[in-house]
Amino acid sequence: MGWNTILEPMGPHVLVCLRLLNPRLFSAVCCWLALAFSVAGGSWSYATIPPEDSEVTITTSINDPIEILFRIGLHETQQGNYPSAIKIFSSLTKEAPSPRIQLELARALFLDRRYQESAEVFKAILNQPDIPWTVQENIRAYLAAIDAALGYFRFGLSLISDSNPRHFTDSQQIRIAGQPLRVVEPEDNKEIRGVRYNVNAARVLTKRGLLTGYLNASYSDFPNSQFDRWNADLGLFLAFRTLPKFKLRAGLEESFYGGDHLYEFPYLGFIYTPDPVFRFRTNSELKVGQLRVPDAGQYAATNLSYTMTPGRPVTEALRVSGDLYLEKSIADEKAYSYYGGMLGLGLNFALFRDWGFKPYASIGRRIYEADDPFFGDTRRDTKIIAGMKLNKESIKIFGFVPEVELRYDETRSNLDFYSFDKVVFLLNFNE
Repeated sequence: MGWNTILEPMGPHVLVCLRLLNPRLFSAVCCWLALAFSVAGGSWSYATIPPEDSEVTITTSINDPIEILFRIGLHETQQGNYPSAIKIFSSLTKEAPSPRIQLELARALFLDRRYQESAEVFKAILNQPDIPWTVQENIRAYLAAIDAALGYFRFGLSLISDSNPRHFTDSQQIRIAGQPLRVVEPEDNKEIRGVRYNVNAARVLTKRGLLTGYLNASYSDFPNSQFDRWNADLGLFLAFRTLPKFKLRAGLEESFYGGDHLYEFPYLGFIYTPDPVFRFRTNSELKVGQLRVPDAGQYAATNLSYTMTPGRPVTEALRVSGDLYLEKSIADEKAYSYYGGMLGLGLNFALFRDWGFKPYASIGRRIYEADDPFFGDTRRDTKIIAGMKLNKESIKIFGFVPEVELRYDETRSNLDFYSFDKVVFLLNFNE
């Protein structure tokens, strides 16, 4: 059975199977059939959605008993009779292993909280050829929900090429206290290549799944160890059974650069995930924390930020997403206090079947609140990021999907010392 085609008949023996599986449903099918055959030339169209925004439809003759059985399975799912629906779809998959039937089986397993079985069926569908791109996106949404319910451990690595590892200024001359000074670039600030390792993990800590621990960590390893960097984000998610759209999290970010402790950032986050509106899925977070910088107390600050990430499918082969980031930093010294924001746009194209092409761009502004003590002027920065990613889901190397990424990063400042640009090339391997 295809995604937009008629279910092929399998004969009356399916009703016999149904009678053995569920006598109550057998009686219901007989009623449905009696009604169906009383309507001359009748036909139905319907849309079944894995998540809320799928556009997958089937139009079929009402005279097909297998289609009636399929519809009964959908009805059982809608009524919350998940075990019955699972029996029906499991039986149908044995007779006609169509992706469409498998999808409904996976969805019923998910709703029945049989998450591991559901994930196995969803992943099996993803590995099949010619699965519509929007369906793939919906399946990944289900898999993400399963990860949230069960916990996960994911490992990835990236081969990195960085043209400006120090973020050193591209200006030939800067002014300090009104005096022009010639800039000499450090000899070690050359293009470097290395490997970045990533770990993302979560574990449910309570039986009801209201408390979840998480870890996001990365380590960048370069031949010159002074550019090595550790980043880690460790914390807890707290969900509320009476407020399912809200989550609270508390965490600690740590960063080390070249063997030195760069900063630590304990924080609280308030997360809100509303129901989709006009097929837009949105996640937002309000975060507040205290930045601590060892041996540089002037940079210590209370940071407040707001992040919103809307996204929606536009066509069968295009998904659009956005990023809105607002920030306010109140430092112990006013010269290092700032406010600003960043706005981003990303596209996800399905090219040549399962090729994914993802261009993205963002622009931001940061304005400081007092004159810089070294340069005698108030700093104002404009940041631009542009890049693209390319991958092919069907290509896997030891279970990892390779992805090519090219990114351009530029900062323009009225204080030339803080202006720089760089090009980063990455070959990512993701689970």
